[in-house]
Amino acid sequence: MNMGTMLLIFTFYTVLFTIYPCVKFIKNEAKWAKRLEKKIRNMIFWNHTIIFFYEGYLDILISSSINLYFLKEGIFTWDTPSLFITNLLSIFLIMSCGFLFLFVVFYLWPRFDKLKDKSIKSKFEPAYEMLNLRHG
Repeated sequence: MNMGTMLLIFTFYTVLFTIYPCVKFIKNEAKWAKRLEKKIRNMIFWNHTIIFFYEGYLDILISSSINLYFLKEGIFTWDTPSLFITNLLSIFLIMSCGFLFLFVVFYLWPRFDKLKDKSIKSKFEPAYEMLNLRHG
């Protein structure tokens, strides 16, 4: 996956996160909204978002780190709206990558054997599939 593909996928998820509150608000009024809300919720609030971060973890980390380095060195500033959004997005992505790393190391990895239980595996399936290495 290259950075252009990741940008498209990230934009897609951003649009879904924007649409979701609107659909959730009208889900009791229309059947199509209820179906769409369930589909979007299942997609963005665990499975696909985690897979996206796993697939692009290193790319996201490197590009966000470069951006923060430029910000630290004064090459990038907070002057224009686009730089402001870029800097905030870089900070958010670095924090998300850090959280994902800590979550895997301190929560999922110690409980690796428990992840094989059907109830837990269904909840953490994308993370389980990515961690499903020979654990010894």
